[in-house]
Amino acid sequence: MTDHRSARGTSAVGDASWRTEPTRDVADILGGFTGYLHDLGYAALTIEHYRRRLLAVAAWLQRHRRHCGLRQLTRRLIPHLLQDVLPGRSPDTLTAYRKVLHHWLRFQGRYATPHRAARWQPWLDDYRDCLQTHRGVGPCTLEPAEASVQAFLEWQFGHGPADWARLRPPDIWRFAQHQVRRLNPPSRKVRLGEVRRFLKFVHLKGACSSQLAAAVPTVAVCGNSVRPQVLSEPQRRQMLASFALTSPEGKRDYAMVLCMLDLGLRGAETIRLRLEDIDWQLRQLAVPGTKTGRGRQLPIPEHVFARYCAALDPRTQVPPLHLTQGLESRRAPHIYTDAQVRLIMRRTRTLRAWHTPLRPITYRTLIGLLACTGLRPCEALRLRDEHLDATAGTLRVPPAKSSAGRTLPLHRSAVRALQRYQRIRRAQFPFAPQFFAGPFGRHLVDVCGLVDVPAPGSRCPRQWRPSASPPL
Repeated sequence: MTDHRSARGTSAVGDASWRTEPTRDVADILGGFTGYLHDLGYAALTIEHYRRRLLAVAAWLQRHRRHCGLRQLTRRLIPHLLQDVLPGRSPDTLTAYRKVLHHWLRFQGRYATPHRAARWQPWLDDYRDCLQTHRGVGPCTLEPAEASVQAFLEWQFGHGPADWARLRPPDIWRFAQHQVRRLNPPSRKVRLGEVRRFLKFVHLKGACSSQLAAAVPTVAVCGNSVRPQVLSEPQRRQMLASFALTSPEGKRDYAMVLCMLDLGLRGAETIRLRLEDIDWQLRQLAVPGTKTGRGRQLPIPEHVFARYCAALDPRTQVPPLHLTQGLESRRAPHIYTDAQVRLIMRRTRTLRAWHTPLRPITYRTLIGLLACTGLRPCEALRLRDEHLDATAGTLRVPPAKSSAGRTLPLHRSAVRALQRYQRIRRAQFPFAPQFFAGPFGRHLVDVCGLVDVPAPGSRCPRQWRPSASPPL
């Protein structure tokens, strides 16, 4: 095959023996394999990660002579090799190393495809062509998307044809429960997101209904438990005063920090700014597109424009920052614990029946539904009787805000609680328009009555004192 030699420096990675007497495999990894990845369009950081993983495998193979070398490695031997090289590692780590070894086999020209082609393979080929041709997806994004869709098709249809008529939402939920439960939340979100986009593609071709794509569950990725801190006004002034404005580098860093502090730009967006992106007459800044590929127009703050004018005319007075910009501080959200949710549900029994005897059971059922499904309050208040499918154990959520409608699976206990409330509400208000009835059987428009809010200045009960301030 064509030799992809790279002119980059070959900094050694791994054992000291590799640096003194580089073998043929290491030379190919640091030279031709690096050029091969560069030609595929991978970033320098990704190439470095791939090289380090492949060098680690090569070092392990040199220490364990009973295994074949990298040049004798085949696709069938990779799973067994990874179990020996990385015992007890997470599925994400094994997937990362498997991807590197597959690239190595492609580079060597020994990546043999399975002899038995599945009968659903045309669907995967059409979806790959759609991503490449119409969406412009690069190889870094195309490879995990194809692997996720292939895993779903193999799990659902095996090697047989893709019979979309017999595919039901419970099948998708079982795939999400059994196939991705060992992955971490970000990987689950990526895997299920690719399956959802593939089912939308199948729907556009007229082979299945849109309910299948809506049935793919969403995974909430909450990030780190410690929320990021926002700089206070004294910290902001201290940071801006730390730059040496007498040097060109200090002025550059000062301007970059101002763009990130005042305009909320990402670091990549700040680096890509050019002089032609600034329109001083209209006081606008054209931010180039990153990540999502969409640029945007932002107004230039007043104190930034004043400093620009001061550079042209020294008589220009620059106002202090605290007079031109106010920092918004949002209260950190409070997450109810299980004990607090149970306490609130018990407290609903003491609510006064205001214009309806169903007020206690209405709020108890509503709180339980919000806790076990993660619905927004506005989504729960818009539910109707036809949205609950007790036979299938699902709840269809109507569209709200910018999110499309979706179908949620319910536990058997949640279905029984909703059916019980539905029977009681129908006996009291048979013509109520919504699932949760308010005063006189009308639409429940407010959730402020969920708990009795203490009066200003009064002390909260001891059991209401969480680690953070409780929401009111």
